[in-house]
Order: sequence, then structure tokens, then C-alpha cells
Amino acid sequence: MANNIDNLKKHLTEKGRDKSYNELAIEYDIRDKHGIISGEKVRGIWRRLKTSRIPSQSVPKIVKEDNKTYLDYSGASITSLEDLIDAAGINMDFWDVENFRVSTWQDFKDETKYAVRAVFDRSKEARDGIREEFIKSAKQHAPSYRPIKYPKAHEDQESVMYELCLPDLHIGKISMADEVGHTYNSEVAVSLFEKAIERLLKYSKLFHIDRIVFPIGNDMLNSDGFSMATTNGTPQHDDVNWQRSFTYCREVIVKIVDMLRKIAPVDVIVVPGNHDFERMFYIGDAIYCWYNNCEEVQVFNDMSPRKYYRYGKTLLGFTHGNNEKHADLPLIMAKEMPKEWAEVEFTEWHTGHLHKSKSLNWVDIDERFGTVVRILPSLSGSDSWHHRNGYVKNIRSAQGYVWGFESGYKGHFQVNINELV
Repeated sequence: MANNIDNLKKHLTEKGRDKSYNELAIEYDIRDKHGIISGEKVRGIWRRLKTSRIPSQSVPKIVKEDNKTYLDYSGASITSLEDLIDAAGINMDFWDVENFRVSTWQDFKDETKYAVRAVFDRSKEARDGIREEFIKSAKQHAPSYRPIKYPKAHEDQESVMYELCLPDLHIGKISMADEVGHTYNSEVAVSLFEKAIERLLKYSKLFHIDRIVFPIGNDMLNSDGFSMATTNGTPQHDDVNWQRSFTYCREVIVKIVDMLRKIAPVDVIVVPGNHDFERMFYIGDAIYCWYNNCEEVQVFNDMSPRKYYRYGKTLLGFTHGNNEKHADLPLIMAKEMPKEWAEVEFTEWHTGHLHKSKSLNWVDIDERFGTVVRILPSLSGSDSWHHRNGYVKNIRSAQGYVWGFESGYKGHFQVNINELV
């Protein structure tokens, strides 16, 4: 292990950090105290190495010029915007880079020095402006879809809505068979997701499907970007870089939605999770733009972590379930959707986060209305941390729910992991 670290230090000293922390950890077999390949340990080695090379006065400084505030550095060790952010400890969950500049110069010893300067902005107006510009541009390149004419229900047949909600897929999570008893990675996650949807769709032939509700997110991605960590900063061990996991996610969603729209109009609902809160908003934007020219697909991607969907006499609520107390969800629905709450007969919440199946029922003091809170199961495998701490033996499965326009909950179908592998 010591030789591996020495070789890593030599690489970092000669070439700098030219690869991601995870890639360097794999290349030099850098492991944490539990024996797991650890990009976070590489990060610590890199930081200590940089500190030992940077004189005490050579740190980023805040400079004010022309009514703007810059983060400025001049020296040999910080060579990029990424290094500047890392050295200053900026949380990119709350800041945007407005602009930056990197230049080089030679000192009197003919050694290369770097000047790195950046402006950071947390303005909501700036973020919204960029988003609207992106949407406008993306719409111009959205694929064209021909309208579909769907068959009508028979006179004695009730139309139903089919809900396909598969939370906590965790694309990017890695599980090794010799450690946890099964293999799980990005390719396995996407494959299981596709197979589960295809199998659940076979049951849809039993009904006249009026609409399909397809919630996405709910920790569909294992980490929230370049840092390979959850939204709040808990390190994760992903098997691919953040760009590839993003495209895996977008591609499988498009593939599934294209399949679903052949059966009935599709409503895509984006539910952020605690692992992918930020990136799922970007995914939602990408899917919204992709289907801009498709009449049969609608995407709901507003900024609230809780989403609501009404179908006939049923009101559904969707949230990941990591923030709200489950006992508070019925009252939250009544407060946030008072008109719909008063008009419908059936109210229900669907959450994820716990990777297991469970349902709870709340009844008000007059015992006239009941709200069901369902914790939906997951197809995700167990990673090293969950396995070490004994979070095992949850039944890995996926469920599809059937809702009558007038009659409410009709039942649900379940596909277990042993049907898919």
C-alpha cells in the first residue's frame, strides 16, 4: 500500500491531477481502511501534497475591482478553475461560476506560474436566465414525433391510469459479488430498469390505459456530480464518471418514454432525491426539451421537492421521503393542495429512500378520509457501506400501480429481482 501511495504522489507531483480522484484510485489501487477503492483518499493525498508545496502566503485571495468581487490566485500549484474551487473550499451546490480566466507566465527562474481568477454568482435571476436560454436553444433541436391515435375504451370498461414508479435505482453505484453477494453497476442498473418496465407493461394489457404516470428521479443517480458525493457531500463510490452516469440516465429515460407513449400519453414527473437533487433537475430539463415536439408526453419539473398528480377522484403525492416525516405528509398534502384535497375521494403518497416496501394509513379525527403513505421498493443492489452495516435482505423489486378514474386504487403488480436476472 505504501508503494502505491508513493507512486501516486510521484504521478501527482510530475503530472498534477490529470484524472478524476476515482480514476487515480483505481490506477494506483488506493484503498480506505475497509479495503475499498477510495477516490476520497486520493483527494486527501492531493490536498496534503498541494499544501506542502504551496508557501503559506500563496493561497487564493478575495479581490474587489470594478464593483465586482473576484477569487484570485497567482503561483505554481493552482493551475485550473477546479483547483481554485478545491483550494477555496467553495460549495458548488450554492454558487455558479459567472466567468473565469487562467493564464501563465514565467518567473525570473524561468519556471511556469499560473494566474487563476474567477467570479462566482449565486443570483437566481442569472441561473434562471441561463436555464431559459438553454431550453430555447434545445427546443430547436428536439426530435419530431408523429401523433398517435389511441383506441377508445369499451362502454362497460373503466379507463385507468398506470403508474410506473421505480425509485432509488442509483445509477453509478458499485457492488462486487465477492463482497456483497451480487454484482451491481451502471450497466446492471439500466438493464434491470428496462427489464422491470417491460415486464410490468405486460400487465397493462389487462386494462384500458388512459394515461401513464412515470415518476423519475428519487435517487435515480447515485451521486450529484463531479464531486462523486450526495447532494449534501457524503462521498460515494461510482463505477463511471459523472458525465457518463448522466448520459446513462438520460438515454434510458428516453428509451422507456418512447416505449410507454406507444401505449398511452405519458406524464413524466421529476422527483429529486438526496443523492441527485441537483442533477435530476438538469435531467428533467433535458427530457422536457427532448419531448417539446411530442404531443403525447408532458414533463413536470418545477422546483418543489414534492409533486402532485390528480387523476379523476385520486390525488397522488410524490416525494423522496428523506426530509418530511411520514406522519406529516397527509397534512402537507391538505395544506399545499386544498382545492384538490377537498374534491377527491382518494389521497395517497408514494415515497422512496428506504429501499423497502411498506404502507402506512392515516385517518382524520372524524374517520371520514384516509391517506395512504407507501414506501416503494427498489431494484438497487447493496453497496459496501450498506452491506457492512447490515442493511441487507430487503426484497429488490419494482411495482406498477393501477388507478381507476372513478374508483381509485385498483391494485398493483410487482416484479421481483429473481424474475429479471
